[in-house]
Amino acid sequence: MGIKSIFHININCSNIKKSVEFYSDQIGLHATPITIPEHLRSTYDPAIKKILDLKVDGRVDFEPYFLGASDAQDTATIDLIQWNAPKYSGRAYEQLNNLGIARIALLVDDIDAMYRRLVSNGIDCLSEPRTLVADSGDKFRCVAFRDPDGTVMEFVQTVFPPPAGAKLGARKLFHVNINCSDLKTSIDFYRDTLGMQALLQTGFSGSQDLGELLSLGEPASADVCLLATEEGAEGTLIDLVEWKKPRVVGTPHKELTNLGMPRMAFLADDVDAMHENLSHKGVRFRSDPVTIHFDPPLGKIRAVCFYDPDGTSLELFEMNYTK
Repeated sequence: MGIKSIFHININCSNIKKSVEFYSDQIGLHATPITIPEHLRSTYDPAIKKILDLKVDGRVDFEPYFLGASDAQDTATIDLIQWNAPKYSGRAYEQLNNLGIARIALLVDDIDAMYRRLVSNGIDCLSEPRTLVADSGDKFRCVAFRDPDGTVMEFVQTVFPPPAGAKLGARKLFHVNINCSDLKTSIDFYRDTLGMQALLQTGFSGSQDLGELLSLGEPASADVCLLATEEGAEGTLIDLVEWKKPRVVGTPHKELTNLGMPRMAFLADDVDAMHENLSHKGVRFRSDPVTIHFDPPLGKIRAVCFYDPDGTSLELFEMNYTK
């Protein structure tokens, strides 16, 4: 029993065609449409309404795609959705020190080449590429930019200079940034309660580059912890951040149809066992687990949504459910 990997990060959009073109053409992700067969609607619709707490009469209507890096089979995908019923609402976070899932970082070979391509295509970048040096000495070169709905993505380069044969496009989903109000409390939750592994705990102290990278308006300070699932450092990581300057603001998205990134899903061995275990530990759930039916080869899945200590929405996802 336990979390195997980060399965997907949900991004809600207002125009699925425009967003698929953006993530395919500008980022280099491979897009796969997901269809819900009509003969499964009688069980699918009530399960989705329950697990996501959707307020809609009649059938659920949405257009989903999975987006992933073609050469990174063991990392997470993006679950891109345009909600029609219920209709998408709200907007993505304007401030990147907002509580919740604030940005996704994608690993690239040559960030300066990627930046030039973004600018030439009219993409809204928050700044020019910045080189960040953490208090631990770890170095990252980064650039942040917004998708068509204002959701922030980030390119990260960790190898200097770019390797021979560097290519344009994202190699994999590197990490998911979750902003928290108290780093120790969140580490205790993700590491001790969920069973993840803390790989690196560090920080940034009065970093001009970090403040400019994320358009925070001042030199930024933050405490940071990178956590891994059972896949270790090769999988997609969680980047937990407690902002010290400027301080964290806002609340996580409450409605899971909100534009932006309202939830993230973990792949689990046994959803029901984890639901029981986490409930005994006081973790808050949106509902009991549900069974969602797809055609083969996916078949039945088991899933449930819950909250981290700050109210960020998370999901447990079990494939090939047989009960």
